[in-house]
Amino acid sequence: MKSKPDHRNLSTHDDTDIKNGHIDDIEIVRGPESATLDQDVQIAQDGNGEAALQQEHADRIMRMQAEFENYRKRVARDMASAYERATDDLLLEILPLYDSVLRAVHLHEEPQGKDESAISEGLRQIGKQFSQWLDSKGIQPIAAVGNLFDPQRHEAVLTVESDRPRNEIIEEFELGYFRYDRVLRPSKVSVSRGAKEEESS
Repeated sequence: MKSKPDHRNLSTHDDTDIKNGHIDDIEIVRGPESATLDQDVQIAQDGNGEAALQQEHADRIMRMQAEFENYRKRVARDMASAYERATDDLLLEILPLYDSVLRAVHLHEEPQGKDESAISEGLRQIGKQFSQWLDSKGIQPIAAVGNLFDPQRHEAVLTVESDRPRNEIIEEFELGYFRYDRVLRPSKVSVSRGAKEEESS
């Protein structure tokens, strides 16, 4: 009677079976310790990957912060430079007016040969120059005297009794100006309260 093959565990085979090549029927049995080792290796690999990802995110955030700080400093420098250039341009436009004022003052202080008409003409030219400069900037005076008081355009310094209609501007203490359609500075004015008869009525 032919005997069945002996399917034995690797641990039950001796060295003679392996040397003679009789390993076809050997079953390799993995114990629980081997499975635990595989899990530990996988956990270590996952942990290393997560740590690397966190480090990459941290590096990216640091780079973004550094780039933003550089951008902020560059914008601040550009704004400061633009402000300085705008101030220089404004001063260069005002200096000729200042030169005219100095010439008028010098002419007025000359001890001999003082010409009042020349001084008056010089002052008129200064006023004309300044008006042209204001106009080039879109600045126009606000109409005041003879107009009705408008709190959006005028600032009432005082109110007085007069024969003029109530709320009519009767005197201007300081010119007001528009810049294009926006009030740059309101006019300082006095406003009529009307006559006593109007108040009593």
